[in-house]
Amino acid sequence: MNLFGFKKAVVPSISERSFFKLAFNINRKKEKPMNKNPVNYPYFKFPFALLNSPRFSHISSDAKLLFAIILDRFALSRTNPDRFTDEEGNVYIILTVEEACRKLRYGKTKVMRCFKELESAGLISRSRKIRCCPYRIYV
Repeated sequence: MNLFGFKKAVVPSISERSFFKLAFNINRKKEKPMNKNPVNYPYFKFPFALLNSPRFSHISSDAKLLFAIILDRFALSRTNPDRFTDEEGNVYIILTVEEACRKLRYGKTKVMRCFKELESAGLISRSRKIRCCPYRIYV
């Protein structure tokens, strides 16, 4: 009997050493990751307060994810203030419901519910000047 309690006749052609090499991938070349620098991967920041604060505990995780996308878009709007600043000097973003649906892969009703959750929590405010224009979202 060998280490595993098998009779030698069960695995006659494989020695114990080669069995370990096959079973546990010993002496095989490890695959290198495509890119070792994680900074090059696209990401967006997620506010830690949304997870820990009891003030935001009633907000769904879908709405929190939408807020992270809104913050990412807001950072872009701040870099381009001549296009995304209103008359009072406040920076806003434009994110239509359809665009949010495409980004999150949710239905229209779910995205609209997420927008309402964020508004009721006081994280965003939406306004529109003309009914046919998309909402301006202020953070």
